[in-house]
Amino acid sequence: MKSQVLSAIEKPQRVVAGADVEFLAVIDLGKGWFLIVAFIEGNDGADCEGFVTTAFKTTKMNAINRRDQIWP
Repeated sequence: MKSQVLSAIEKPQRVVAGADVEFLAVIDLGKGWFLIVAFIEGNDGADCEGFVTTAFKTTKMNAINRRDQIWP
């Protein structure tokens, strides 16, 4: 699912707040499944552009829907 994980970060359908400095990118996989990709953005001028902390598929969106929406 590497391409789907990268797609979720590049073109998410929505982004919600994660824990602390983490963001959660969300894409709909269809048939009630969603891909959640937790990532941290790099700092300006840092060597690291950011990184993925975890990614998972789920049908249970209640906890995600309760988080603050960052984008769009």
